[in-house]
Amino acid sequence: MEKFSEIIAKQKFSEKLSSHREKTDKLIAQELYTEAFLSNYILSEYFAMKLIHSHRAYKDTSSLIEKIEKPLIKNNVDINENNLGKQITNFIFSYIKKKSEERRDYIDVSLVIKALEEMHIEVDRLQLKYLFAYELNKEDKGKLVSTVERKTIRKKRNEVVHQNLEIQDTYFQEVNVFFNYFFGLASSVTPKA
Repeated sequence: MEKFSEIIAKQKFSEKLSSHREKTDKLIAQELYTEAFLSNYILSEYFAMKLIHSHRAYKDTSSLIEKIEKPLIKNNVDINENNLGKQITNFIFSYIKKKSEERRDYIDVSLVIKALEEMHIEVDRLQLKYLFAYELNKEDKGKLVSTVERKTIRKKRNEVVHQNLEIQDTYFQEVNVFFNYFFGLASSVTPKA
């Protein structure tokens, strides 16, 4: 089975991010900070959910393949013949990932962190919690830089959407650092040449 990082590299996050940045730059130039903020949040949510669903499917597929291979090997079935093993793996992974994506889950920041760590990417948990968690615990709130609003980005996004609030330039600049951090992590996985 492919490595998890190879599966994520096929998602081409860096290409999607490049296209997104052009659009966001235009919004910022027009001083449309609310739209730029929401656009960044939507893309970060998209990347996070892709990581979560792919990681869940990868783990479930690995476990299932292990269970399938044991009796086949025991009965001297060569799973490498005619790429049988690869075909089974690809089918199971696609099926499980599709089923996972059909569920509308909320972003569980711990699952995002697990997916990134599976690829040996070092993460700043606090930055990801501030971006994706609905609430921070007291300990995490105390670690935040004093200039950053104590309300998580996810909670602020909900207020913007449900209460029709506007995002100002200064707030956008403060939180854009968190978006860029996550985008950097997500797009750091590149396909093999």
